[in-house]
Amino acid sequence: MGLSFAQMGTEAQDGSDTTDLFAKDLARHILRILYNAKDTELAVCGIIELIVRRFNFSRGYIFRNSDDGRHFSEIYEFCNDGVAATKEMFQNRSYEDERPDYRKHFNDDGIFWMEIESVDAELFETFDNQNIHTLVQTAVMDNGDFIGFLGFDCCDPSRVFSKEEKTVIEITGQVIASFIVRNFLYGGRRQ
Repeated sequence: MGLSFAQMGTEAQDGSDTTDLFAKDLARHILRILYNAKDTELAVCGIIELIVRRFNFSRGYIFRNSDDGRHFSEIYEFCNDGVAATKEMFQNRSYEDERPDYRKHFNDDGIFWMEIESVDAELFETFDNQNIHTLVQTAVMDNGDFIGFLGFDCCDPSRVFSKEEKTVIEITGQVIASFIVRNFLYGGRRQ
């Protein structure tokens, strides 16, 4: 039997770190949820909520690009307790006007980690206005095309993510992104 989520990421009774055990158990749990899901969209939303709560993010979300790739819209958002929703602010927004060359911020693995202190001036105002101190986003790709992204924002300036936490979050984001593409392609949501 696996660890409960309350036990994950804590120290074992012998004082050893269980981060690796947590990561493996969480990854297995997420894959099991997605594999057995009757409704992939509902499963993805539940996993985003799980990640927001487990890692104490402020919000988690999915953005989808317009068919021509020039605009983006937030299609799902989960906010942690006491955090204001931003979904309504991000409907049919222009990349050219608000986030030019946004794709360049994602590394070769499709990951964009941002600390507000080191963000480009072009993005500083956008993220600072939302009180975001740290964010991680994963590109959603379809046959090499950037069709959107999913991400997690942290508004707590004192929250620092360990290397292990970053790895778990990145892998989870990549798994979710692949299921989002599958859902768009085979679930009839993408035209």
